[in-house]
Amino acid sequence: MKKIMNIQSNHKYWSVGLAVAFFAVASLAPAQGALAASLNYSVDTYFTLGGKTYKIPTGGQAESVVVGASTITVTTGSGQILSVQSADRYTMNNSQGLPVGCSASAGYVVVPQNTTGLVITPDTATTCNVAPASSGGGGGSTGGGGGSGAILLTTPTTTTTTTTNTTTTTTSPTHTYNPTSPTTTSTSGDNQIATIAAESKSIDGLTTAEIANAVGVTPNAGLEKAATALLSSLDGSQGLSADAKAELTAFIAYGTPSTTKLGVGERAGVLNSYFAAFGALPQTEAEWSDALKIANGRFPSKTSKPAEDRAAVNFKMVYKRTPNMSNANDKAAVNVMAYGLRSVNRNMASEAASVKAFKYAYGRNPSTARDWDVSRAIAYSGAKR
Repeated sequence: MKKIMNIQSNHKYWSVGLAVAFFAVASLAPAQGALAASLNYSVDTYFTLGGKTYKIPTGGQAESVVVGASTITVTTGSGQILSVQSADRYTMNNSQGLPVGCSASAGYVVVPQNTTGLVITPDTATTCNVAPASSGGGGGSTGGGGGSGAILLTTPTTTTTTTTNTTTTTTSPTHTYNPTSPTTTSTSGDNQIATIAAESKSIDGLTTAEIANAVGVTPNAGLEKAATALLSSLDGSQGLSADAKAELTAFIAYGTPSTTKLGVGERAGVLNSYFAAFGALPQTEAEWSDALKIANGRFPSKTSKPAEDRAAVNFKMVYKRTPNMSNANDKAAVNVMAYGLRSVNRNMASEAASVKAFKYAYGRNPSTARDWDVSRAIAYSGAKR
């Protein structure tokens, strides 16, 4: 076992073969053979795993980070958070099903506080699909404000076969659309709308530290710096007030209780889709409510005719026909293209196939927020030619 320390430098590169390495950042390294009680990464720290380079960005904190032959094992304590990134945009699979993020410059996983023994196994055979700051799906639960339904992803279809003494139940995932009449009520849906309403009010009224505390994390300067950089890359971010930028940065960095399932880049992507639909980033409580609905796969209360008209044109480009808005799948496709509804349950195979379908239709890969909303609709709406 080998321990490697990063001490007072702007960038450090460490090579790890079959040895095991402990990574720590401190002004004084612990004695050989000891492991620091708490690791604080005060500079970007790079290491190689199987000949590929990975990074722990500035500001990360953990109880331990152990790099083995093909895995990285991370344990965090209270108030500690850490991101492990792949500049090659490899998919950062992990043992606890944490969301895998993707940005224009990296594939990554963010390890939240109080995580024990998370094993990260980078998939070097798979690179993530990159939107300007996100590559999410579309989806959610029952219908949200301004719409009559929401996309349901990987909805289980159950088949039961009974023999003489044995009953076998098989569950397989399907991609369907669940139309909900505007007069239909749903307890879980009502609860989610109430949660979104409370969260939008909090974003519009809490400090950055209070937003972080609301999701159970300690404010992290490094994470906020990364979020600030993501915000500056978004259309509509210039000329905003300091308060508006602080709210947007806090949302990207920490999210809300209903959006922590999305990664940092994915939350920035939600804002990108919101701007693509409405021409501005959210600032008011009502605007934040719609942004959170998009993040949770629900239709926003506010609609945008230009966005829906563009979506209808894109639908025809992809499916070679005019959308039938009486058909639930066609309607889902148009709404995902228009508003960029996200998904909790993603299907990477479907997303990879949708990129190929997009390229077939447009002769290029998706690159803008609107492009990725079209790709998302292909992956999840169920619409067909």
